[in-house]
Amino acid sequence: MYSVTERTLGIAADGDTFRYVADDDPSFNECGFVVKAYVCFDSKKRSKDEQELKASLMDKVNELSGRKFHDPVKALAKKTGWMSKYLDYELDAESRMTVTYKSNAMTFFRNRTGMFVMLTPSSRWESTMAAYDARENMERAFAIFKNELDGVRGAHRRPGARPRSAADKVPSTNDQSEDAHHRRLE
Repeated sequence: MYSVTERTLGIAADGDTFRYVADDDPSFNECGFVVKAYVCFDSKKRSKDEQELKASLMDKVNELSGRKFHDPVKALAKKTGWMSKYLDYELDAESRMTVTYKSNAMTFFRNRTGMFVMLTPSSRWESTMAAYDARENMERAFAIFKNELDGVRGAHRRPGARPRSAADKVPSTNDQSEDAHHRRLE
């Protein structure tokens, strides 16, 4: 279940660019175009994402700590990829790497994980969530068909069983629309 806050944003010219202006800003009434913004928070997703990041970072810390590299900066970036923004290192007297967490980056992650924003020109919450759920279902169906075309089959299929269609595996849009109706708007 999502916690949701609805706001109206104006789009204001700011020199050669544009910026969003909240509905409580004095310059909001001067905006020629407005959109609805639904700021959503999912506590389960936040917890899951945070645990996955912690586990991934711990794996990298254990993998790299105590090792020597010819070019530590390059090695850290190559071995950690996108996670490098959460990690820092120091070298001891023998040039062995000690990998640590960047506390500011971790705080930044914690403050934003589990949140997403949906912008729409005028749709109500239920319509916006129905469209979002339909998009999710299409992505899920695409992944199912892609796996079947690649020859990757589900682990629980019996030999000789007929292939299931994506419609059997993905909830219908009507089911999702009703689900969207039950999510609360705070």
